[in-house]
Amino acid sequence: MKVGIAGAGVMGAGIALSSIQAGYQTLLFDVNEAALEKGKSYIRKELDKAVEKGKITAEKAVESMQLLTTVNDASALQADIIIEAVLENLEIKQTLFKQLEAVNSPECVLA
Repeated sequence: MKVGIAGAGVMGAGIALSSIQAGYQTLLFDVNEAALEKGKSYIRKELDKAVEKGKITAEKAVESMQLLTTVNDASALQADIIIEAVLENLEIKQTLFKQLEAVNSPECVLA
């Protein structure tokens, strides 16, 4: 199963972290490249903390990061389930969902 996360802020990055730790191929999307880098950095730091605390191995952290792909184009956000974590702006959310519906299969769950 491939998981997509729309929005690379704290909430989106946290969801992406949980997804990769569960072993799912994960796409993290944001239109803002800086937000994507910040989200990816947050995820890496959280995995490093987990290694330091002995909660996961260094190998598991590397494997988890390999499951993460960042994208800044909504048309590249194609997955089995997509979780929306964008700004609390109805117009942005509606536009995003229309874009996602156009590029994903009818079986894709948009949440």
